Amino acid sequence: MQPKLTTDRTERVKLGTYGGVASSILNAIVPAVTMPLVAMLSTSNPATAFTKLAAIYACVYLLMGFLGILGCRGYEINDYDKEKGENAPAPTVKEMFAALVQNKVSGVVFLIQVVKMLFSSLQGSMLLYFCTYNLGNANIMSVTTSVGVIFTIGATLLMVPLHKKLGNAGVGVLGAAIDTVTMLILVIIHVSNPKIYIAGVLIAVAGASLATNILSQCLMDSLDYGEWKTGRKNTAVVMSAYGIGTKIGLAFGGSIAAYVIGLIGFDPNAATQPENIVNIFFHMTITSEAVIYGIMLVLFLYLTKIEKKLPMMRAEIAARKEKQVQ
Repeated sequence: MQPKLTTDRTERVKLGTYGGVASSILNAIVPAVTMPLVAMLSTSNPATAFTKLAAIYACVYLLMGFLGILGCRGYEINDYDKEKGENAPAPTVKEMFAALVQNKVSGVVFLIQVVKMLFSSLQGSMLLYFCTYNLGNANIMSVTTSVGVIFTIGATLLMVPLHKKLGNAGVGVLGAAIDTVTMLILVIIHVSNPKIYIAGVLIAVAGASLATNILSQCLMDSLDYGEWKTGRKNTAVVMSAYGIGTKIGLAFGGSIAAYVIGLIGFDPNAATQPENIVNIFFHMTITSEAVIYGIMLVLFLYLTKIEKKLPMMRAEIAARKEKQVQ
C-alpha cells in the first residue's frame, strides 16, 4: 500500500515507522497473552484450544487487513505502472518479468531479504540451545527478547531523522555495521558471560532493527529505478517478490538448522554437551549473525551508490512524461 499512498520518500519512512513500532509492540504482546488465552479456551476441550486460538487470530488478522484497505480507499495516487498512463494496455506477464529482471535494485533488496530471513529462521532454531548450553541459562532468551523490544522501538523511532541525514540505504549501512561490529566483538572474545552477551545483543538488536525496517523503503526506491530503466514501475510484481524472498529465507534457515542438529548427533536429554557441539551452537548463533549482517552491509553499500542518483532518475522520468503529454 505504501508506494500507492505517497511518492514522498520521507512520508514513506514515517509510514514505515508507524508500522514498525506497532509491529514491535504486538510482537511482545501476542506471545505474552497466547498461553493465558489457551488456558481459558482449554476449559471446554483442551485438545482444540490451540486450533480455536489460531482461528481467532486469523479472524483478527482478516478484520484488521480489511479495515486497513477500507481506510486507505480514495487516498491512492495515480501511480501507473507504465509511463503512457492510465489508458495504456496492461503489460503481459513476460513484460512484467522482463522489467523485474532488469531492476537490479529490487534484486539486491530481494537478496538482502533472503539472507536476513534465513538468519532469522536459523537463529530462532538455535538460540535456545545456545542460551542453555553456552550461557547456562535458557531464560536469557526471554530476557533479551523482552528487553530487545524497547531497543527495537527506539531504533525505529530514529529512522526519519537518520533517513534525512543518511538516506535509506545509508540507514541500512549504519544498522548493518552496528550489528556486524558488535557480533564480531562477541566472536573474538568468544562470549560466555550472560551479562556481556545481553549487553551486546541489545546493541545489535538496535542495529538490526534499523537495517530491517529500512529495507522496505529501499524496495520502494527500486520502483523509481525500474521506471527509469524500463519505463515501468512494475509495483505489484516488485512488492510481491519481496514477500517471496521472506518465504525462501525462512524455509532454508529452518532446514539448515534441522540438518545441522541431526548431523552433529545432538542429544537433548544429555545434561551437558560435548565441546564440539557447544561450539557449533556458538557459531550458528553468534558467528552466523556477524557473517549475515556483514553481507547485508556490503549490499547496502552498493545501494547507496545508486540512491545518490535517484534525484536525477526522478527528474528524467518527469521530463519523459511531460514530453509524452505534449
